[in-house]
Amino acid sequence: VKEKMESMLDRSDLRSPGEAGLDEETKMERMVQNKVDAIENIVVAGSERKYLVCIFTLGCDPNSNVLSDRSLKFMRDCGSDAKTIEEARCCPSFRTSLLKRFAECNKKVFEEWKKHKTKSQPLQLRRFMILSRPFDQSDGTLDQYGNVQRQVVINTYNDILESMYDAVDNPTQQEAPQGSNQAGTEEEGAGYVDNRDHRQQFSADALSQDDTKPEGDEELPFGPFVNAHQNVNVNDLVNNGMLGAGKQKKDLLVRSREPAPALHKRMISSFKACFP
Repeated sequence: VKEKMESMLDRSDLRSPGEAGLDEETKMERMVQNKVDAIENIVVAGSERKYLVCIFTLGCDPNSNVLSDRSLKFMRDCGSDAKTIEEARCCPSFRTSLLKRFAECNKKVFEEWKKHKTKSQPLQLRRFMILSRPFDQSDGTLDQYGNVQRQVVINTYNDILESMYDAVDNPTQQEAPQGSNQAGTEEEGAGYVDNRDHRQQFSADALSQDDTKPEGDEELPFGPFVNAHQNVNVNDLVNNGMLGAGKQKKDLLVRSREPAPALHKRMISSFKACFP
């Protein structure tokens, strides 16, 4: 029996990408909800991509945008005065608290992967979006029992999910800043999770050691955010919700943390481009 169980564990990475990815998504959803009591429903997506993204709703009173008692308690614990969904989406203290907790989830996933020594590296949660309205039975995002209908949610919010990938993959693309005429759109609830602290422990094949910041790449769409593992002084935050004001540029999260290609690989690529 022991040999059979070990054999099954060895074949755990032979599952289809969709099945393995679904497990990662569900695991991340549960970890995030355990970390953030203010979240009512969450959907993590990206099993077939380089990293995970998530959209979630906050707990609020029925037929109202006023936060529930449980959500209000979480807000107080993280130093936020937000009482409605709109206020929470724009609150720097709440955003900072989310970043730290999401980074903890990523670290836990990585530590589990390192402990069990599985072949495939775990996907990390990179971006999130706080939705301005809860899931509901009327739009099909919840069933009659209150369970989230994942595929309906993904189809309904597909544009938002794709925009989160575009924001990280194309850091020079500029979006409407917070506090502009488009205030109230989903961009207010967007966030970026930095994983540099524990991602650098990945193998050399997964992460280049040359992880320097490219020149001229100074702004992250939806506003820059400080390292999720840093201690942030709320008094340093500016009115438009951009975190890291007054800090050095290296502290701003300005680009995707995907590995940069080695110099010799760049030269080979350039040579092939000139002489196809």
